[in-house]
Amino acid sequence: MNYMRQLGLLIALTALLALQAAAQNSKVTTGVLAQQQGNTAEAILKLEEALGNQALIKNVKLIPKAHYYLAKAYLDLAADTSKKELRTKYPDFAERAKSNYDKAISHPEGDTWKKQAILDNFSYSLWVVFFNDGISLFSGENNAKALDRFKASDELNPNHFLTLRMLGAAYVYNGDTTGCVNTLEKAVEVYKKRYYADDAGAQALRATPEFQTDSGQVSYVYQQLAVIYNKQGDGEKAIGMLEEGMKYTKDEALSRQELNIYQQNPALFEMAVKKFQEAIAANPKDMQIKVVFASMLDRNERIEEAHALFQEVYNADPKSIEANFGLARYYINQAAAVNEKKSKEYNEAKVDAMDVEVRKLLETAYPFMKFLHEAQPTEPEWLRQLVSITGNIGKDAEMVEYGKKLRDLSGN
Repeated sequence: MNYMRQLGLLIALTALLALQAAAQNSKVTTGVLAQQQGNTAEAILKLEEALGNQALIKNVKLIPKAHYYLAKAYLDLAADTSKKELRTKYPDFAERAKSNYDKAISHPEGDTWKKQAILDNFSYSLWVVFFNDGISLFSGENNAKALDRFKASDELNPNHFLTLRMLGAAYVYNGDTTGCVNTLEKAVEVYKKRYYADDAGAQALRATPEFQTDSGQVSYVYQQLAVIYNKQGDGEKAIGMLEEGMKYTKDEALSRQELNIYQQNPALFEMAVKKFQEAIAANPKDMQIKVVFASMLDRNERIEEAHALFQEVYNADPKSIEANFGLARYYINQAAAVNEKKSKEYNEAKVDAMDVEVRKLLETAYPFMKFLHEAQPTEPEWLRQLVSITGNIGKDAEMVEYGKKLRDLSGN
């Protein structure tokens, strides 16, 4: 009797398991149908329930199918911003879409879905979601999450120039220099191979809107790599990177960056002089190039050449902060040099002549320094210089006034 009872229980249990398995299979079917009909909420509900207990899905081929259609349902949710309640319920819909997509195509029975994904262009559709979200996060300065989005974008759409450009930028803002360099170097190679390979296909691609977009961003890649190489102490490699970039884009920012790196590297001074002279000859009205060149010459003790350039800039733009500073500094330093020479002189007539010369130099410097103070009234250095200058040229009232301003500024 007990044997018959146990057999009956076993049969009942087997039947129950069969019913549960059938129910799980049915949920897959129902979920797939719901997704196909655009019922995203129902699709997610049924497919999540089915995959929640995969052991009951006896037909293993249904598992990658369920993952694939669940991925499509979450992708539908990503594309439809009107489904606010559902997007709130599943805020990680993008990650869920990618996770289920990965599980579908990596499943031992997933070959069918690998092929279907190609037909559906699924990977690209997912890339659009991750890339656009990455742009939004990056613009909102959520750099860590943006980096994750761009990493996923790169995985979904490998060797895509814009993805690599943004991934490199995200690495920069997350403090990962190595990641940035590796990524942007790869971006350069992808760009060159895609658009400048020696074949007709690359030439045809240069007539596309995609090329116009990418070529608008390639300057950033070259500049960023140059900045990092220069910071790592390899100025020549930085210059080489910029010169290569100039072959592919006419963006003037590259040449400006080149001049900037030249003037930061004393070992490249002679070449820098040549480059600046060429740049000035090509753009004689570009005062900023002259300012940078003048500052570099001044640092390398080519004082008179620097002075002449600062004077050119001042003549063109009397309100130039850099030119006023360069000229004030020149005359103050000249006065200081004469003062030093005077301290070693014992001939009274020569000392008197030097006093007159110092006064004239400081009087010349005064209007430049006064302008700097008026342009930047909270800069204490201008006030300190004005106190010294006015005290030496007999402007006692001004000296008192500037001294009071300096005290007020320092809180004394």
